[in-house]
Amino acid sequence: MVVRGVVVVVVALFTGCGLPGIEKFAQRDAGIDAPDAPPDAPPDAPPDANLDASLPADGRPDAPRPRDAAPFADAAVDAPDAAPDAPPDAPPGPCGLPALELTVATLAGCTDPGTSDGPRELARFWNPVNALTSPTGITFVADFDSSRLRAIDPLGTTTTLFQQSNFIRPFGMALAPAGKLYVQTDGNDFGSLSAATGTIWRLDVATGAASVIARNLGRPRGLLALPDGRLVLSDFVHHVVGLLDSMTGSYSILAGAPDTPGDVTGTGADVRLHAPYDIVMLPDLGNIVVADRDHHRLRQIRLSDGQTTDFAGSGVSGHLDGPVADAMFEAPQGLAVGPDGAIYVSDVSSHRVRRIRDGYVITIAGDGVGDWLDAADPLAARFYSMEGIDISADGATLVIADGNQGDAAAAHHVRIVHLDDPSIPTNPTRTRTSQRPQANTFPQLGRVGLTAAIRVLIAR
Repeated sequence: MVVRGVVVVVVALFTGCGLPGIEKFAQRDAGIDAPDAPPDAPPDAPPDANLDASLPADGRPDAPRPRDAAPFADAAVDAPDAAPDAPPDAPPGPCGLPALELTVATLAGCTDPGTSDGPRELARFWNPVNALTSPTGITFVADFDSSRLRAIDPLGTTTTLFQQSNFIRPFGMALAPAGKLYVQTDGNDFGSLSAATGTIWRLDVATGAASVIARNLGRPRGLLALPDGRLVLSDFVHHVVGLLDSMTGSYSILAGAPDTPGDVTGTGADVRLHAPYDIVMLPDLGNIVVADRDHHRLRQIRLSDGQTTDFAGSGVSGHLDGPVADAMFEAPQGLAVGPDGAIYVSDVSSHRVRRIRDGYVITIAGDGVGDWLDAADPLAARFYSMEGIDISADGATLVIADGNQGDAAAAHHVRIVHLDDPSIPTNPTRTRTSQRPQANTFPQLGRVGLTAAIRVLIAR
């Protein structure tokens, strides 16, 4: 939340500029080359850990595959989104950010990449891709290309929360009770990086202690913590949504079939998804909503059995506000749900922020041009990639990780939208039609005249 001049709760996500459509996603997400400069592996890592995607599910030649492990251990190594080496840490100068009070503002970060901590105009990020707000007012940011977890305070001051050599390319994040933070990384803790090596970490924010609870789960970038201790994972590379027991590490698929993209509603393995990304819980606590990015729709999935239905979007790529069944999205990816049940969507390829409330979709920020521009008028602001978003507990502030989606553009910002500002668009007013036309049609008629008029209507 941001109260003019003071940020109370903020979260960051990355953005991207000038997206030429789904082709751009394909170029970044489906490469086959190993990283140019593999990150350092821990001492016990196998010599070829970074390149061998055919290892058993535990990442080691002698480790048995967990009983419920996802069938992704033999996937081909894919190209990294960007080189893992961080740029030099020479102290940068201030980058001159516009005022934080603007309706759409930059919380921290500049056009140039880096890893420097410090005040709002001095801090640097390197392709921030996701943001998560905490009840304490701290925003956690997955700084993808620097392989660091960052934290931003209410005034934009940034610190590095966690970094180690085998913590490779963080993306998904979820906050659980008792201060436990779950983070997904594309690489596993043995130094491997492929389409199979997605790993879930548990981080104690207070102490900085981190441990791996499951590895080699595919590429589950969407992450949601359930009240019962399980985690929901959405794997955009393998087109499935699954459940992970955070205590045992066992994994099972809830909806979709591995490596079988499609557009089919139904239940469990009969469902077909295409690049499912972010996840939010509906207020009933029994259903989730998933951004089915490459189908340009949002799907609703029942947690008890994986029953999947369409939630919003016609399935046609484009930009159109209106009733949920008619509205058009263009690569919806990041999701956040407010305290009133409204769902916010980062419509990545249209460079806009959308809101779903009372069965209606509207655009609340962004002019449709991929760029970086803060503005008092939210519909004049510009976003680049906006891959991840979150909302403050009171629903007053939306935080957006506005990175570059791995295309090396000068976009390394964490943005905020003041949702409590009067300039934020609202749903159109719906005129209620009277159910008693005689009261309007015959306003001056007495009982006899009214009866006669009704008889005329019946005779017709």
